[in-house]
Amino acid sequence: MSAATAREVRAAGYRRLEEARAEAGVLVATRDPERVRAALVRIARLAKRTLDEADGIAGPSLVSHVRMQMAAAFLDLAVLEPDLGRRARLVDAGRRACDLGLRTALASRAPLLARKVVPWGMVVLTGGLRAASDGQRASLQRLLASCAKALPAIDAWVRHDAREAAGGLLRAQLLEVASRTVADAAERDAVRKRAAEVAREARRRSIGAGDFVVAEQAARTLARLER
Repeated sequence: MSAATAREVRAAGYRRLEEARAEAGVLVATRDPERVRAALVRIARLAKRTLDEADGIAGPSLVSHVRMQMAAAFLDLAVLEPDLGRRARLVDAGRRACDLGLRTALASRAPLLARKVVPWGMVVLTGGLRAASDGQRASLQRLLASCAKALPAIDAWVRHDAREAAGGLLRAQLLEVASRTVADAAERDAVRKRAAEVAREARRRSIGAGDFVVAEQAARTLARLER
């Protein structure tokens, strides 16, 4: 698959993500069970289509958000489902989608993503308890407990990456300045190449930690080095 096609697939996934968010607005605006059910079914279908098309292409942010939307839709549908067998299947499907969304966020290189998705998962799972059977309730509660346990580690991860990003930006800028004093062209290029590598990593870490001031400064430093 070409890079352009991959970008198109991801862009389509993000458009469907926004469509699903718009459908979620219906849930707030109406008390009509049939309209609520129709909106939830549409959200689940949009999520499935995105996951099917973007398998192996989409990044962790899109995948984790879509899986969490799917999980919320399944578990809310379970609350509306009178048939116990279908309700149990919806609860199981919602728990699996939530678990996979959480795993994707936690396995990413972006702590800010995990900080957003894990609390969202806790809300989704808590809502699912309304429709869960006794055995399913225990499974949901175990997943809830693991989310609560992960939160302090995620906060530490965010702080660590923010510090590393700031330090990396400083090192890249010092290398950039130092390169101007190197007379040998090959050696100067090597110093600037190393500075660009450090700036690129600082930008990645700062975006992942949500420090967009450092990310912008790292991007500017990188642009100067790559010119």
